[in-house]
Amino acid sequence: MVSACWDISIKVWSSGMTLHYVFPDCAAKFSPGTMDALNAQMMGAFSPVDLVTSMCRVSLVVTPTMTLRDDRDAARMQCHAIHKAQVLLMK
Repeated sequence: MVSACWDISIKVWSSGMTLHYVFPDCAAKFSPGTMDALNAQMMGAFSPVDLVTSMCRVSLVVTPTMTLRDDRDAARMQCHAIHKAQVLLMK
């Protein structure tokens, strides 16, 4: 397993791309573009818009947001969302 992880890290390092892991701040407002609410039904929301309008805030971050940035061409730097943060919310 260590060998496989080492091979993957070499490929990522030499690809010219950067992985970014970002944990949203606790007590920040819910943002449907970068977060998935794990307890949305318990909050009485049927859509992410309901969570935004009810001013729900992050209580606990379960997984981080992951993005991939292409650094190979500085003139055309691109960023792609890979995974949204999974969060628990509070009112």
